[in-house]
Amino acid sequence: MTTPAAYNKFAATVLAAYEAAEPSTARTDPKEVIEEIRQLLEANLVACAPKNCAIVKVTSTLIGWDDEASSDFEEQVGLPGPLFRLDGFDDKGLKPLRIQLLFMDSDIHVTFILTPGRDASSVYYGEKRSCRFAMVVLGLFGLSAIRMYAHGYRRIVNSPIDEDVRKLYTKMGFDNGEVLDLRNADRITTLVELIARALAPFKLDPTPLRY
Repeated sequence: MTTPAAYNKFAATVLAAYEAAEPSTARTDPKEVIEEIRQLLEANLVACAPKNCAIVKVTSTLIGWDDEASSDFEEQVGLPGPLFRLDGFDDKGLKPLRIQLLFMDSDIHVTFILTPGRDASSVYYGEKRSCRFAMVVLGLFGLSAIRMYAHGYRRIVNSPIDEDVRKLYTKMGFDNGEVLDLRNADRITTLVELIARALAPFKLDPTPLRY
Protein backbone atom coordinates (compact mmCIF):
# COMPACT_ATOMS: atom_id res chain seq x y z
CA MET A 1 0.00 0.00 0.00
CA THR A 2 2.52 2.57 -1.17
CA THR A 3 0.81 4.23 -4.12
CA PRO A 4 0.04 7.98 -4.12
CA ALA A 5 -3.59 7.06 -3.54
CA ALA A 6 -2.59 5.22 -0.37
CA TYR A 7 -1.06 8.35 1.14
CA ASN A 8 -4.08 10.42 0.14
CA LYS A 9 -6.32 7.86 1.83
CA PHE A 10 -4.11 7.89 4.93
CA ALA A 11 -4.29 11.69 5.15
CA ALA A 12 -8.06 11.63 4.68
CA THR A 13 -8.44 9.00 7.41
CA VAL A 14 -6.35 10.97 9.90
CA LEU A 15 -8.29 14.15 9.15
CA ALA A 16 -11.57 12.28 9.58
CA ALA A 17 -10.37 11.15 13.03
CA TYR A 18 -9.52 14.75 13.87
CA GLU A 19 -12.93 15.99 12.73
CA ALA A 20 -14.69 13.27 14.72
CA ALA A 21 -12.80 14.05 17.92
CA GLU A 22 -14.75 15.74 20.69
CA PRO A 23 -12.14 17.60 22.75
CA SER A 24 -12.47 17.10 26.45
CA THR A 25 -13.56 20.23 28.31
CA ALA A 26 -11.44 19.10 31.26
CA ARG A 27 -7.92 18.55 30.00
CA THR A 28 -6.48 15.11 30.64
CA ASP A 29 -3.76 14.69 33.26
CA PRO A 30 -0.42 15.40 31.48
CA LYS A 31 1.00 12.09 32.77
CA GLU A 32 -1.70 10.22 30.89
CA VAL A 33 -1.20 12.30 27.76
CA ILE A 34 2.55 11.74 27.77
CA GLU A 35 2.19 7.98 28.17
CA GLU A 36 -0.27 7.87 25.29
CA ILE A 37 2.07 9.92 23.09
CA ARG A 38 5.00 7.72 24.10
CA GLN A 39 3.18 4.54 23.14
CA LEU A 40 1.99 5.99 19.83
CA LEU A 41 5.40 7.30 18.87
CA GLU A 42 7.19 4.09 19.76
CA ALA A 43 4.71 1.93 17.85
CA ASN A 44 4.82 4.20 14.79
CA LEU A 45 8.61 4.41 14.75
CA VAL A 46 8.93 0.64 14.94
CA ALA A 47 6.36 0.29 12.15
CA CYS A 48 8.53 2.51 9.92
CA ALA A 49 11.81 0.69 10.46
CA PRO A 50 14.43 0.92 9.02
CA LYS A 51 13.57 4.48 7.93
CA ASN A 52 13.28 5.60 11.56
CA CYS A 53 16.88 6.50 12.46
CA ALA A 54 17.11 3.00 14.01
CA ILE A 55 14.93 4.01 16.98
CA VAL A 56 13.49 0.93 18.67
CA LYS A 57 12.24 2.25 22.03
CA VAL A 58 10.83 5.48 23.47
CA THR A 59 10.82 6.31 27.18
CA SER A 60 9.25 9.18 29.10
CA THR A 61 10.56 11.02 32.16
CA LEU A 62 9.14 13.78 34.32
CA ILE A 63 12.16 16.06 34.66
CA GLY A 64 13.05 18.75 37.13
CA TRP A 65 13.28 22.43 36.33
CA ASP A 66 16.96 23.39 36.28
CA ASP A 67 19.19 25.79 34.36
CA GLU A 68 19.38 23.50 31.34
CA ALA A 69 15.62 23.03 31.19
CA SER A 70 14.87 26.72 31.63
CA SER A 71 17.28 27.65 28.83
CA ASP A 72 15.11 25.63 26.42
CA PHE A 73 12.05 27.66 27.37
CA GLU A 74 13.63 31.04 27.95
CA GLU A 75 10.46 33.01 27.26
CA GLN A 76 8.88 31.45 30.35
CA VAL A 77 9.38 32.67 33.91
CA GLY A 78 9.55 29.79 36.33
CA LEU A 79 7.89 26.45 35.68
CA PRO A 80 4.34 26.96 34.36
CA GLY A 81 3.49 23.25 34.39
CA PRO A 82 4.95 19.74 34.32
CA LEU A 83 7.90 19.19 31.99
CA PHE A 84 8.44 15.79 30.39
CA ARG A 85 11.16 14.36 28.18
CA LEU A 86 10.71 11.62 25.61
CA ASP A 87 13.93 9.78 24.72
CA GLY A 88 14.19 7.59 21.64
CA PHE A 89 16.77 4.78 21.89
CA ASP A 90 18.34 3.32 18.78
CA ASP A 91 19.45 -0.29 18.24
CA LYS A 92 22.94 0.53 19.56
CA GLY A 93 21.64 1.93 22.85
CA LEU A 94 22.20 5.56 21.93
CA LYS A 95 19.50 8.20 22.45
CA PRO A 96 19.35 10.14 19.15
CA LEU A 97 15.87 11.55 19.84
CA ARG A 98 14.91 13.98 22.58
CA ILE A 99 11.53 15.67 22.73
CA GLN A 100 10.61 17.93 25.63
CA LEU A 101 7.00 18.84 26.31
CA LEU A 102 6.14 21.60 28.75
CA PHE A 103 2.47 21.70 29.72
CA MET A 104 1.18 25.27 30.00
CA ASP A 105 -2.52 25.18 30.89
CA SER A 106 -4.15 24.70 27.46
CA ASP A 107 -0.89 24.83 25.47
CA ILE A 108 2.00 22.39 25.12
CA HIS A 109 5.45 23.84 24.36
CA VAL A 110 7.61 21.39 22.41
CA THR A 111 11.33 21.18 21.64
CA PHE A 112 12.52 18.49 19.23
CA ILE A 113 16.13 17.31 18.84
CA LEU A 114 17.23 14.48 16.52
CA THR A 115 20.92 13.56 16.26
CA PRO A 116 21.23 10.18 14.49
CA GLY A 117 24.25 8.20 15.62
CA ARG A 118 24.81 10.06 18.89
CA ASP A 119 22.99 11.04 22.06
CA ALA A 120 20.73 14.05 21.68
CA SER A 121 21.13 16.92 24.11
CA SER A 122 20.40 20.63 24.29
CA VAL A 123 23.91 21.24 22.90
CA TYR A 124 22.60 20.11 19.51
CA TYR A 125 19.29 22.00 19.62
CA GLY A 126 18.73 23.54 16.21
CA GLU A 127 21.91 22.07 14.76
CA LYS A 128 21.67 21.35 11.06
CA ARG A 129 22.68 17.78 10.35
CA SER A 130 21.84 15.85 7.22
CA CYS A 131 19.58 12.87 7.88
CA ARG A 132 17.45 11.26 5.20
CA PHE A 133 14.87 10.02 7.67
CA ALA A 134 14.58 13.07 9.94
CA MET A 135 11.26 14.14 8.44
CA VAL A 136 9.86 10.65 8.94
CA VAL A 137 10.60 10.83 12.67
CA LEU A 138 9.31 14.40 12.95
CA GLY A 139 6.18 13.51 11.00
CA LEU A 140 5.42 10.51 13.18
CA PHE A 141 5.66 12.70 16.25
CA GLY A 142 3.37 15.19 14.52
CA LEU A 143 0.63 12.56 14.45
CA SER A 144 0.33 12.96 18.22
CA ALA A 145 -1.26 16.38 17.62
CA ILE A 146 -4.57 14.60 17.03
CA ARG A 147 -4.43 13.08 20.53
CA MET A 148 -3.41 16.38 22.12
CA TYR A 149 -6.44 18.00 20.55
CA ALA A 150 -8.78 15.22 21.70
CA HIS A 151 -7.47 15.62 25.26
CA GLY A 152 -8.49 19.27 25.34
CA TYR A 153 -5.21 21.04 24.50
CA ARG A 154 -5.58 23.97 22.14
CA ARG A 155 -2.12 24.79 20.81
CA ILE A 156 1.36 23.38 20.28
CA VAL A 157 3.95 26.09 20.81
CA ASN A 158 7.47 26.06 19.40
CA SER A 159 10.39 28.52 19.65
CA PRO A 160 12.26 28.41 16.30
CA ILE A 161 16.01 28.46 16.81
CA ASP A 162 16.66 30.10 13.42
CA GLU A 163 14.95 30.98 10.15
CA ASP A 164 15.39 27.51 8.64
CA VAL A 165 13.58 25.90 11.57
CA ARG A 166 10.93 28.62 11.43
CA LYS A 167 10.32 27.86 7.73
CA LEU A 168 10.08 24.13 8.42
CA TYR A 169 7.49 24.54 11.15
CA THR A 170 5.58 27.04 9.03
CA LYS A 171 5.34 24.35 6.34
CA MET A 172 3.93 22.05 9.03
CA GLY A 173 1.09 24.47 9.74
CA PHE A 174 2.58 26.51 12.56
CA ASP A 175 1.65 30.20 12.36
CA ASN A 176 4.96 32.01 11.75
CA GLY A 177 6.67 28.74 12.68
CA GLU A 178 5.69 29.26 16.32
CA VAL A 179 2.13 28.17 17.09
CA LEU A 180 0.02 25.30 15.77
CA ASP A 181 -3.62 26.00 16.60
CA LEU A 182 -5.12 22.55 17.13
CA ARG A 183 -8.63 24.00 16.68
CA ASN A 184 -7.87 25.19 13.14
CA ALA A 185 -8.79 22.47 10.63
CA ASP A 186 -6.78 24.12 7.84
CA ARG A 187 -3.62 24.07 9.98
CA ILE A 188 -4.14 20.41 10.83
CA THR A 189 -4.72 19.63 7.16
CA THR A 190 -1.36 21.22 6.35
CA LEU A 191 0.31 19.15 9.06
CA VAL A 192 -1.22 15.85 7.97
CA GLU A 193 -0.44 16.42 4.31
CA LEU A 194 3.21 17.11 5.19
CA ILE A 195 3.33 13.89 7.23
CA ALA A 196 2.06 11.93 4.24
CA ARG A 197 4.69 13.57 2.03
CA ALA A 198 7.41 12.63 4.53
CA LEU A 199 6.46 8.94 4.29
CA ALA A 200 5.94 8.74 0.54
CA PRO A 201 9.56 9.04 -0.74
CA PHE A 202 10.50 5.93 1.27
CA LYS A 203 7.37 3.98 0.24
CA LEU A 204 6.48 3.43 3.89
CA ASP A 205 3.18 1.65 4.46
CA PRO A 206 0.92 4.03 6.39
CA THR A 207 -1.68 1.34 7.15
CA PRO A 208 -0.36 0.28 10.60
CA LEU A 209 0.24 3.83 11.85
CA ARG A 210 -1.70 4.96 14.92
CA TYR A 211 -2.96 8.46 15.66
